[in-house]
Formats: sequence, C-alpha cells, structure tokens
Amino acid sequence: MKINNGYELERKLYLPSIEEFKKLVLWDGKEFGGWRASFSFNRNTIFMDTKEYDLAKRDITFTFIPNAGYNKHEHRLVLKLPMCKLSGKEEIVARSENIVELLKNSELLFAKLSSHINVEITSLIPSMIINQTRHKRGLIMDGRKYYISIDKVTFINPSDHIPMDQRYIFEIELQNRWSQNEIENLNKVVEFVISKFNASPAEYGKYHYGLSLMQKTTWNTSHVFQNNKEWLDAVNIVKSISDENKDQVYETIKKIKLYSQLKYFSNQESKEAKQMLIISNSLMNRFNKDHHSGEEDYGRRLFYEIYEKDIQFETIKDSKGKIYQLTRNTYSTYLASQDRVLRSNAFESLYRAYRRYQHALAACLDIHYHNRKSSVPFEGVFPSSHKGIEYSNLLMQITEENICYLHDYMRIRRKLLNLDDYCMYDIQHPIINNSKAFIPYSIARNFIKYSLKNLGIEYIKVLDDIFDGGYIDLFPRKGKKSGSYAIATLANKFPYISTQFKPEIYGTLALAHELGHAIAGIYAPIDYSRLPVFLAEVHAGVHEALLMRHMIEVRVPGIDEYRLEKYRANFFRQIMLAEFEMLMTEHCVAGQHLNVSWLSEKYRSLLSKYYGNAVDLNNGCELEWAKIPYFYRPNYLINYSASFVVSEYLAENIANDKLFAKKYVEFLSDYNRDVEAMFASLGIDLFNLELYNRFFSDFKLTYHKVYDGM
Repeated sequence: MKINNGYELERKLYLPSIEEFKKLVLWDGKEFGGWRASFSFNRNTIFMDTKEYDLAKRDITFTFIPNAGYNKHEHRLVLKLPMCKLSGKEEIVARSENIVELLKNSELLFAKLSSHINVEITSLIPSMIINQTRHKRGLIMDGRKYYISIDKVTFINPSDHIPMDQRYIFEIELQNRWSQNEIENLNKVVEFVISKFNASPAEYGKYHYGLSLMQKTTWNTSHVFQNNKEWLDAVNIVKSISDENKDQVYETIKKIKLYSQLKYFSNQESKEAKQMLIISNSLMNRFNKDHHSGEEDYGRRLFYEIYEKDIQFETIKDSKGKIYQLTRNTYSTYLASQDRVLRSNAFESLYRAYRRYQHALAACLDIHYHNRKSSVPFEGVFPSSHKGIEYSNLLMQITEENICYLHDYMRIRRKLLNLDDYCMYDIQHPIINNSKAFIPYSIARNFIKYSLKNLGIEYIKVLDDIFDGGYIDLFPRKGKKSGSYAIATLANKFPYISTQFKPEIYGTLALAHELGHAIAGIYAPIDYSRLPVFLAEVHAGVHEALLMRHMIEVRVPGIDEYRLEKYRANFFRQIMLAEFEMLMTEHCVAGQHLNVSWLSEKYRSLLSKYYGNAVDLNNGCELEWAKIPYFYRPNYLINYSASFVVSEYLAENIANDKLFAKKYVEFLSDYNRDVEAMFASLGIDLFNLELYNRFFSDFKLTYHKVYDGM
C-alpha cells in the first residue's frame, strides 16, 4: 500500500445545465495555450462519516474510491483536511490494488484525522455515494501545471442507491506550493469559464451539496416538536385536560397528531412510531366531536391492513432474464418499459398477489359500502345536493358521448405497435423510442419554479420556503409510506408533503402536484382538510398543468406522449372508476352484497366500455378493483376527474394572462361555501358544455399531433 501526502488549492464552479456542460467538455482551452493532457473516465466515490464526529461541519472529507486507477485495479482512501493559514487543503491518499489491505492499513489516515479534530476515530460509515463522469484536462501556464476536471456528478442515496440529483461541476486546482502569480493565472481561467459558460462559484463542495440535499428532502419534524420527549410532554398535558376544556388544547392535539403522522409515515416499520400514531388518534377521537367510528371505518381500516402489510410482491424478469423487485412504486415504471416481457410479468405478478386476497378485499368493500354514510357528489361545491348530482350526471353523460376519442386513441396505438394482441399492460408505455427524459431534482425544481412564475414573486417565495424548509420527504426508501400525498393536518402552518421522486417526468409532475396542495393549504382561509375535494384537487392540478405546458415548450423528451397518458389516466380512467363506485353504491343500497364474482364481472364490463374493442382484456385486469384505495373515499374519483378538466383551463389562462394569474392567487384565499360562484368570478361556468368539448378536442388534436405521420 502506498500513502502520499500533499496540498491542493482548488476552485469549483457550477454549470447551469447539461448543455453548458457539453459545451465545456468540447472546449479546446486554446485561450490558455491548449490542453497538454485530455482523457475521461467514470467512477464512484463513497463519502464516509463517523459515529463520533460530524466531518462535514469542519469541511473535512474522507472518501473511498474503488477502481480509481487508470487500469481500474487501484482503490483509494482519500482524506482532505482544511489548512488554517492557506486557502487550500491537505490531502492524504492511500492506494492499493487490494481493498482488504487498504481498509486494514488505514490507521495512518485514522490517526491523522483523530489528531486534527482531537477525537479518536475508530470506524467510518458510508453517508453518500456520487457517480462521476469526469473529463480531465491539463494546462501549463508559465511553466506550471494546472489540473482541470469537468464533472457530471450524480448524487446517490446510500440506503437504496436511488439517484437523488445531478450537478455539472468545473474544478481547477494547483498542487503542493503555489505563488501569488500562479493563483492569479488560476483565477483567470475561472473568470473565463464563468463568462463563457454561464458558470457560477460553488458555495460548497460535492459532499456538502449532497448532505444539504438529503437534509432538505427529508422531513424536519422539529418544526412541530423538537423531539419525542417534547411530544410526550404535550400528550401528558392533553390527557390531564377535562372534556369541558378541550377547546383550549385542540390546536395542541393537532400538533400531536401531525408529529406522529410524520414519524410513522416516514418509517412504517417503526413500532415506536406506530404506537405514537395510535396514541394521537385516540386523543383526536376523544376530543373531536365530528369524529365517527364504526363499521364504515372498519372496512377501510381492514383494507389498508391488507394493502400495506399483507400483500407481498415477487421478483420479476425482463426479456433478457434480468431480475427486478416489483413494488407498488415500481409497477407503473415497469408498465412504461419498452420491454414487453417485463410489462407482462409485472402485470401478471401484481394481480397474482391481489388474487390471493381477493375475497378479503371484496369483503372490505362490502363492509364499507353497506355502512357508508349518505354523501353526494361535489359536496361543498354547489349550494344544493341536487346540483351536485346534476353536475355528476353531466360529466358521465358528456364522457360517454366522447368516449369514441379514447377508443380512437387505443386503435392508433395498437396499429403503431403492430401487436397481435394489445393488452392492458400495453396501453401506457411510450411508443416513440428514446423518449424517457432524465430530470434530476435540481432541474425539476427549476422547471416547477419557472412554470409558476406568472403567479408572482410572493407565491414563488412561499414555494422556496417549502423546498428549503424541510417540508418535503422526497425520495423512496424502505419503510416509507407509499404514494405521493400532502398532509392536511395544520397544513396552513406546516405544509408537509411526501413523494416517491424519481428523476423523470412522472416524478417531477407528482412533486408539482403535491406542492400545489401545500401552497393552497397555506393560502386557504380555513382548515385545508375541510376544503372540498374538488377545489383542493383543482389547486394541485393547476400546478401540474402549468408544469406540463412548460415541459412541452422546452421539448422535454417524451412529454407529448406523457400528456396523452395523463388524459387517459387522470380523466377517462378516473371517470370509469367513479362509475364503478356508483354501481357499488347502488348495489348495496338495493340490499345486495359485493363479492368477487359481481365486482370482477362489472369491472370487466366497464373496461370494455371505456377502452373499446382495440384492447384485449387479458386475464387479471378485472381484479383492478381490489387495489384502488380511492374506493374508500366517497366521491373522490368524480371530483378528481372534473378537477383535471378545470385545471387545464385555468392553467392555459394563467400562462397567457398575468392579470388572470393574479386573480387566481386571490381566488386561493377567498374560499366561501359557494364554490360554483368562486369559479364564476374567474369566468368559469362549470355547466358550460364548451369547457368539456374543448377538453376532448384538445385530447384528439394531441394524439394526432404525436402519432400522425409515424
């Protein structure tokens, strides 16, 4: 094993985009005499931390770099320590072709680190992984070597190896001793890159950026309570309050509930967090007059017990035999794959898992619908229940009149795919090859901010506060609650949201959607959980629609096809599910019971009605009713489908009219019980057929635009 000790003076710049990165990679360096060396490689770097000490606080990095040498046989341990008097770093590098030897003989680096921080270090733990595509360049100015790196850096979460973000970085360094003249030459290169490639000085290094990213994209629960002890103290205080004085502590009870939700939703495998949620629910039930429990809730609770805990998914294979783990979060990704074997295996495996519990899941629906309290569509939207039913019937009728567009869309896809059988697992994957966009988190954040710019400076400030305030649990991980959602509890003060972000179109749109809920919760003049579902989903849908428009403008690969999928999934499918909900309700009101045979027969019939004869209804698709949580939220589905139409209309006007955008922001904080009148103030008549005819026309124009000429 070899150990080298030296010093370096380094300057880092961030490049704003992949385009500027590519330009910089092609730069020949002639302004400074041209490159004396030029080569590229790819490698992983594992950043380490210690249980005894937080290295990042002292600007210390300790990294393990496997396969680092030119021949890929050398492994390195690198310790970088800040120097007190010089604006550089001391670097100690241990090298060996044997990883075991390298790790066993790392005492010198441990000793050096322990001496520097006055804390004995005995072991290291991985804290972050980065993958670098590194383009190395060499300059010689005034006889001195300058080392340049142009890096595409992907930040990877070490717990699940999910890519978190990607940055483009320029580095230039001097090694060992340097003079003032040499520093000035280095700064000239830096200034040139800033002006030529729109770069900006990096506030901190890769490790610090990655740690900051991880901190900002997990929930900071200290906004609510500093720790579990403070939460428990609040619980004990509330328990001591008599029922007559419950109004005095109701806000505290909500905080108790919110804190326990954050703890449990972030790690559902934690027994302590589960017990905290049970305690908070018990307090909420005791003090909440509006709360009702009983068999209706039992059917829903039983469903979630089976849905979240009992159902397990198998591993599946693609056409080349590669093995994948199927989960609810990965299922839609596999259905969008170009590999039909993977799509088919994902579909069959998923429904094989639900078939094992089909009778229990049918019983859950039966219990729920037989005990569901009377509710009407669009409750809280119209001044009378009659009008809500009338609006629901209008949506069903106009969809049935225009369902031919969905049939036409399916026929075109089947023809282009040239398949003997066009199955349910074929209906959503992109037909256009190479259409999958890579959108790292920092780019996704910029996309979202830019798409919302017409809503004003104050609105964007609120957005930034959510991004940077520890209110987003962004990335998927083991134990975390599945799905994307906003937590309605105290949303006006604590706008917590959760997503399963992946660096692609869906992950970016899902983030924008939940941010729409979060900001609407802040603006809402009432408790956000009491806002009508239709209005809440319109707010979230506007974010999504504005982002979609922006991604179409900047030509994100695959966005046009994805927009078509949104029409299918967010409107037609939701209407279909709403119709199924209506059929279940009518069946139970008539005194009949829901069982697997009836549910599967009715569901298969609706699939045939909506998708037409272009789609072959393969075995298993009739069981989709078993996996829909929204069947346990009365009339949510019809509200959601209607909100999609209205959101598209609002987004078009916001994007094209800043005055209208200002009115929309005022609309967010102007809730009154007559939501129909609120929309009228924006010029929207929910019963105007032109609103829906335009929507269906846009759908038709979009699929012809995407597929005609192929």
